Amino acid sequence: MNKHHSFLVFVATLLITAQALAAEKIVFARDGNLVVMGLDGSRQTVVTNDGARSTHPSGSPDGRFIVFVRDDGPRLGDKEIFRIDANGGNLRNLTNFPAWHSRPAWSPNSKRITFASNLDLPPSGPASVYVIDLNGDNLQRLTDDAMGTGVKNPTWSSDGSEIAFLRGARDGSTTDLYIIPSAGGKERRLTEDQHITGIAWSPDGRWIAYEVRPFNPNGDHPLFVIDMNSNRHRLVTNEINYIGGLTWSSDSRRIVFSGDARGGRTDIYSVDLDGSNLTNLTQSPTFDTFPSWFGHRPLSVSPRDKRAASWGWLKTLVSPDGTR
Repeated sequence: MNKHHSFLVFVATLLITAQALAAEKIVFARDGNLVVMGLDGSRQTVVTNDGARSTHPSGSPDGRFIVFVRDDGPRLGDKEIFRIDANGGNLRNLTNFPAWHSRPAWSPNSKRITFASNLDLPPSGPASVYVIDLNGDNLQRLTDDAMGTGVKNPTWSSDGSEIAFLRGARDGSTTDLYIIPSAGGKERRLTEDQHITGIAWSPDGRWIAYEVRPFNPNGDHPLFVIDMNSNRHRLVTNEINYIGGLTWSSDSRRIVFSGDARGGRTDIYSVDLDGSNLTNLTQSPTFDTFPSWFGHRPLSVSPRDKRAASWGWLKTLVSPDGTR
């Protein structure tokens, strides 16, 4: 590749990077409604406001949709998984099953959704991990928790091949982290005798962030990460009294979460992976919870004789001789 082509590739990469970052947003729940905002907390826009309580949003990686939990079932306590366009239009019930569903999460290719549900054991049985297509078809149960306390917080690996989730002990004393193939299969356990309340898998696949609730109810709730390459655990921060609703930035360098910094309210915060730059993004007088970073369009795989100058649907492929 000559210098002219190299410069054009560099400029194109910068432009496409800026466009991709501009498309990225964070959605979160505020007092029963969903709000979409910029990555710095600006341009906050309410996208649901119809009287039904909406929570646990998850934005699709391609930026098109938001799925969330809505109190909308025929029985008291029923919670359904709904999908809307990212701007708030075209509300659609994906589950429409009389049961308790929670914590939907998108697959990396934005085609499938995992969630926890007691669908096979209503009305008050323990939840299992399920997967469903983005249009509500092809429901599949991955775990069988009929004899346990149930699962929660399923989250996809970066390549979509696995799903991590939390499972409580039968006596309720601990909640630990497990992983299962997204097509179903043998589970493996990553933690022992913890009390984990939230998890999120990083887009680069290297880290799983998790929050530990101490056995002392008045203690801090530290945020940790697991390095999936070494299986080592590392503290990120313990400066927040409560942490929940974990999500990652598209470059896997920041973690965004809802938290209470001992001020009596819950805001959306971000913190760098090394624990620095803890920032309050919303500073709201009300309660902001369950953020989800979306619209990042994950990296695509390129043919071996070409390399990617950018990523996603705006990707530019450049051959080794610079002719394309």
